[in-house]
Amino acid sequence: MILIRWWKSLSREERPFWVFGFLMHILAFFYCTGYQHGDEHFQILEFAGYKLNLCTYESLAWEYPAQMRPGFQPFIAFCFGKLSLLFFGKIDPFWISDILRFLSLILGFISIIAIRKLANILFQNTSQHILISFLLNFLWFLPFLHARYSSENWSGIFMIYALFFMFHRGTSIQSAGIKSLVFSGICWGLAFESRFQIGIVAMALFVWLLYYQRNNIKYSLPIIAGGCAILLLSVFIDFWLYNTLTFPPLNYFRETMLKSEDMFGVSPWYDYIIQSQNWFGFPFGILLIGLCIIAIIKLKKSQFFWLFFSFVFLHSLIGHKEIRFLFPVFYLLPIIIVQMIPESWLNKQLDYYSDTLKKGLIVVFLVSMGIKSIATSISYASPDLNTFRKLNDLSNENGKITVYCPYDIGYVMAHYYEFRFFRNENISMRFYHNTEQLKAQNPRAKNEYILVWDHFTNWPIDQGANCVYNSISDYQKSYILRSSLWNRDEYSIYSFN
Repeated sequence: MILIRWWKSLSREERPFWVFGFLMHILAFFYCTGYQHGDEHFQILEFAGYKLNLCTYESLAWEYPAQMRPGFQPFIAFCFGKLSLLFFGKIDPFWISDILRFLSLILGFISIIAIRKLANILFQNTSQHILISFLLNFLWFLPFLHARYSSENWSGIFMIYALFFMFHRGTSIQSAGIKSLVFSGICWGLAFESRFQIGIVAMALFVWLLYYQRNNIKYSLPIIAGGCAILLLSVFIDFWLYNTLTFPPLNYFRETMLKSEDMFGVSPWYDYIIQSQNWFGFPFGILLIGLCIIAIIKLKKSQFFWLFFSFVFLHSLIGHKEIRFLFPVFYLLPIIIVQMIPESWLNKQLDYYSDTLKKGLIVVFLVSMGIKSIATSISYASPDLNTFRKLNDLSNENGKITVYCPYDIGYVMAHYYEFRFFRNENISMRFYHNTEQLKAQNPRAKNEYILVWDHFTNWPIDQGANCVYNSISDYQKSYILRSSLWNRDEYSIYSFN
């Protein structure tokens, strides 16, 4: 009923955007598989796999013995593992992965609905409502991010929920009821337990309240109470994960801030500008960067830009930089963009649309954004999950199989940590560094398969092996705007039988 009422509250112009966005999330469930970064898997699913006896202590990432990651998300994965055992009589890691991706997409789609409801408070202009609905559903990276069961994604989603409960009744938290503020605190706590860095946003918001809403500081107490309740609960969850009483946020700070950054690499302060351009793509990257620069002057009183800027600024001071570190605050971009565009521009929409040239530019923009969204939503984040799913199917058909795998394949399987969570016990992995080592092992026996990473070796093809699987389908290869960002690796499986 709530969704029906919300749907009826949308204008006729907005509804096609939401239908499109919903379809992109459905596509993302089926196609946006795998992880955007190895940490997304190794620091969540492998930790859960260890508690489910799917992994060994020796195969875990170094963050586990350092006790520096929260147990919140591994605990959820562990619970679904127990449900899999209850329903199917065995732990099905692929079912667990699919359920977690589905849950992430549902939470993500609800978060953009929450942003749209916030727009009713923040913006009075109907054209602003239409614009934010367009951005929420045509910014192609949102379905891609929502499909990730990652700390960055869940942290950003719960941050949006926290802001919604604070400001859904007005731009001052004084208008929010005590219950809403407690819920906001709970969401802040969940955001923090997903990724500790979101604490920067929470502290920035507290400073904003102190500076711009001095009379409303007492209303922060219910928020603090809700957040502390989650932190207290997390003590027990972290104890479950590490089998000892520990405080991961402190361990994380000690490991990442008090030790040398050389082990992770050091980048200049402006590197995020370059990475943003590469990640968003041309020309949208330049457009968004330009808008953010203008917003520094125009939106300095906006709590949303205050949070965005403080998060990006402090991360720019840290030597090790990856674009995924900024994912949590990317969810604020639609609000910031609409806040920055003068209402007078939007009020002239009739004159704007009457101009044939401008109408043509709008159509090009809509089509390019739409194609980019579709291309992204049908692209995997990494090929590992689907590849292991195929190997699992081959094992179910043929019993025990042997897979010859490149030793330095991407980020997984052998190079840094062993990929244990999805590995079937009937799958034996053997590794090769180069074509000569593969040739020396001569994998031609029955139930022997050769895994090739990109064009690592052409030996199986030259020897007449049959390709039984390729991670990229022909129609995905044909997309003009298919970015190598989301399809950076291609896996093929060959067999001589």
